[in-house]
Parts: sequence; structure tokens; C-alpha cells
Amino acid sequence: MIVAFVGANLAIRLLISPNLEWDESEFVGRIGFSLGYPGSHPPLYNWIVGVFYALTDSWSIAVAAPKHLLLAGTYLLVFDLVRRLTGRNLPGAMAAAALILVPEIVFFSEYTRIFSVLALFASAACLHAIVMVVKYPGMLRFIWLGLAVGIGFLAKYNFIVLVAALLLAAMTIPIIRRAVLVPKLFLSMGIVMAMVVPHGVWALRNMELVTERMQKLERVPRGFAWFDVPGIGLDRLVTLGLSLMAWGGLLAFVWVLACRIAARSEAPRSTSDAVTSSFTRLFGLTLVIGIGLLAVIVLAADIHNVRMRYVTPVLVAFPVWLVLRWPIEASPVAARRFLSTAASVALFVTVAWPIAAMALTTPFNFPFRNMASAIEAAVEPPFAIWSKDREVSPNLVMWLDDATVWDARHPADRVLLVWGRPDRVPKKLIDALTPNYRSIGDVDTATFPALGLSDTPRTLSWQIYERDPAIVTRAGKS
Repeated sequence: MIVAFVGANLAIRLLISPNLEWDESEFVGRIGFSLGYPGSHPPLYNWIVGVFYALTDSWSIAVAAPKHLLLAGTYLLVFDLVRRLTGRNLPGAMAAAALILVPEIVFFSEYTRIFSVLALFASAACLHAIVMVVKYPGMLRFIWLGLAVGIGFLAKYNFIVLVAALLLAAMTIPIIRRAVLVPKLFLSMGIVMAMVVPHGVWALRNMELVTERMQKLERVPRGFAWFDVPGIGLDRLVTLGLSLMAWGGLLAFVWVLACRIAARSEAPRSTSDAVTSSFTRLFGLTLVIGIGLLAVIVLAADIHNVRMRYVTPVLVAFPVWLVLRWPIEASPVAARRFLSTAASVALFVTVAWPIAAMALTTPFNFPFRNMASAIEAAVEPPFAIWSKDREVSPNLVMWLDDATVWDARHPADRVLLVWGRPDRVPKKLIDALTPNYRSIGDVDTATFPALGLSDTPRTLSWQIYERDPAIVTRAGKS
């Protein structure tokens, strides 16, 4: 069922639009192999997209296929780790179904997430690897542990919070501590170092790229300014708490209802062995320690805007812990109702997210191909495209030969400024150019009917700028 669900959503994503949404558009111009890229993210997902693009020559497939493979892998890993701990398929199925009741995973991962999906997969892989190391100790299991942790570090930087929480929690549980702290752990550590150190060296040498988006975390969200008490950080803890509740609130509510049904049925509670009980405690402690570490980081780093995706690596343990700590599979009624609820949510999301994507103002319903044709008829490439809306430039570049996305670190000789309303060039666009540029030609404007379910026409304006050699010469002499 999980494979069918993810496969259906992949097919829908490829059918509704060839355009790239906000996060997907970041990869255009950034898939050549490098130890790091702009954007405050590690490079692994860029590498994956680069491989898929080389194989398919399609941007929509290159970004959507790996994301859905990672989502399917996450569901299957959670299913397998719970199945191995309990010895039964039903608890594993309920753990996988529990992920469907997490909006961040089931809805936003389809709608807009990219890097967080890789971190989600890595977190599930890390939990799975720990279970395998303890239950089936062997060289391959420690290799899997090293790969899982290495993937996580190359997925998102906040993955370190899960690793720290999991390590601290494991040290308090004798069965897990004795199984993990063995010489084979050096093999896992060596794999992690081999995977992470090259990017780590690059990151230390390019801290301005690694931290270029940190300023957005310091903005106080709209409506929370009155919580911003200097020196206390109340607004930071409030946004963290809201993100935690938004991430797991629906799942917790449905699970409580299922537990009440199970209690009324007076079904015998499932028993667990010492290893399963130890992992139940491990995942619970990981959650407590991880949330505590997040709170400390939020306060210490002056992070005001804590989004749901920031807490994903730590909270992946939450569905697993719920299934192990309060099992309901002994009650057929409770198990059936929980699984049917998850299936209903999956069906609803499969219908709802494409409608939202095509009805709202999103990149999916912009006629970028027609816009690119109009630009090409008016301005002959080559040029770099610069727009204040980060998804516009990449989506236009996809349909234009000899066009690139503007990069201030490597300024092009010709730059096409693109914006929405048909008026003068926005000051923000001009300010991004150095004084060496001058406009050539007039402002062109065109209006296009939207794609999909939106009836709002899309207006695009553009003007070409060129680097002026005379200005460059005068600047050099001065």
C-alpha cells in the first residue's frame, strides 16, 4: 500500500506540471559536482539530482523521482525496524501508517520539501541501523550505521541534533550501550568521516555560503512580536512549541483515540522482551533529549522562526515510540480504525495537494514555457536571469538555450532583470548589479493565462542590462 501511495503521488507530480516549485528550483545551475553549494545546505541532494538529470534529461523527474524514492524508503524503514523489534508485521504497518498522520511528511513533503525529505530518510535509516546493530550484530550492520549517519550529515546540518540525542540516550541503556560500544564502531566512524570530512573542510572555507540563510531564522514571525521579550527568548520557545505540536499533534490525537478504543475492548496488552523495552526507552529519551537540545540551540542562537521541518530529524522517533510504548494491535477494532484513518488521510492528501498546487499562486501554474518563448523572441541569449522571486529565474532558464541563473559571485556580461508588475525595474534588482551595468532597450511586458485551476493571469516584465566596458575602465583607473 505504501509503495502504491508514494508511486501515485510521484505520477501526479510529474503529470500536473513540468515546472519546479520553490525548493526544487534551487538545483538549476547547481548540479555540477562540487563539495558544496550556495543555499546553506550540504551537497548530497544536489549530487543525487545531478545523477537523475544526467539519466533522464528532465528537471521534473530529476527532482521528483529521488524525493519519492526517499519517502518510500522512509516508510519501509520505519515498518521494518518496528517489525524486527516486535516480531510482528502489524505494529510495523501501524508505525508506517503513523507517518501518514504527520502533515510535515504526508503533505508538505509532497508540496514543497526537498532537503528535509533526505534528512527524514536519513533519520529513519539511523534508527533502523541502531536496531540492526543491537539485534543482529555484524560488520554489515555497522557499515549501514556509518552510511546512515553520513547520509544524514550530508542531508541537513540539523541532523547533528538527532545524532547527539540518540548517542546520549544510548549511553544510559546497558543493553544498547554494550552492543554499540564495540571495536566495530570504529568502522562506522571511519565511514562517517570519509563521507563528511571533505564537505566539512569546504564548509569551513566557505562559511558565508553555509550561513547565507541564517538571517531568516532571526526574523520574528508575524504575530509573535509581542512575545519577543529581550533577554528571555519567550517567542523562540513559543515557535518551537508550536512547530512540535504542528508536527506531531494530529498523530498524538488519533493515537490517543485508538488507545481509548483498545482500552474499552479489554484486549490483552502486547508484551515485549528486554531488547524491545530498551528501544522503547531509547526512542523516548531521544525525543526528550533532542527537544531539549533544540530548545537550547533556539535560545543560544537567537532563532525566532522555528519551522516544522527543523524538528523533523528528532521527531522521526515519535511515531516509533508511540507504537512501542502504547501498543494497540491486540485490539482488532482499534488497529483497524487507526489504519483506516491513515488510509483516509492518504487518499485525501493525494487529491488535495495537487488541487492546492494548481489552484493557488504557486510555481506549478505559472506558464514559464510561454514566458520563456516571449523573452527569447524579444531578447537574444546568452544572458543570466535575475529575479527577486527565487523560483522564477530557474524555471525560465529551463526553457532557454544559453541562459543561466544570475550569480553575484560570478557576474555575467549580460543580465536579464525579470519582475512581475508592468512598471519600472524594482530597485532591489538594480541594487544587486554593480555600477558597471547599464540598461539597453526598453522594458518589455507580457501577460499570460495561468495554467491549471487558477484563473489569475500572470504578468511578466523584463529588461536587459549589459556590462559597460567604459564604466569598468573608469572604475579601474580611479
